[in-house]
Amino acid sequence: MLSSFKTMPKRRRKILFFLALLLACALLPNLIEGGTACLTPGQLAGYRCIVNRNTGFAHFTRGMNMYTIEALDKATTVNDVPALKELLKDDDRVTAMTAAEVMQRKGDVGKTALKEAFDTARTAGDQTRAALINEYGDLHLQVY
Repeated sequence: MLSSFKTMPKRRRKILFFLALLLACALLPNLIEGGTACLTPGQLAGYRCIVNRNTGFAHFTRGMNMYTIEALDKATTVNDVPALKELLKDDDRVTAMTAAEVMQRKGDVGKTALKEAFDTARTAGDQTRAALINEYGDLHLQVY
């Protein structure tokens, strides 16, 4: 294979090299950030990748912004509420906050799942997680 590459005209080798470089530039950021998970949407790792790629940075801190919420909201549907519920348990606070914000946008299904996750966290004694779900899922504004 390499010998056939060397016998190829110089112009064709330059074109192939340029195309390989272009492909590497297009795929490399995704592969560095989240491996192949960023390339396959619909998985928990893919959702984490979406959050990480749209997270804002200000004053050397990492935080959630409207771009983060809208990107995850566009990538998910009502059928993805169970996956979002799993993201609420993530150790990364920004990912959990974004999942709570997106779940409340998913209508009654999302709000019911948020309430269940809140009750589960509270009964398990995880007050920090329960407070996060309550605050970012806007449960304190909802009447059940």
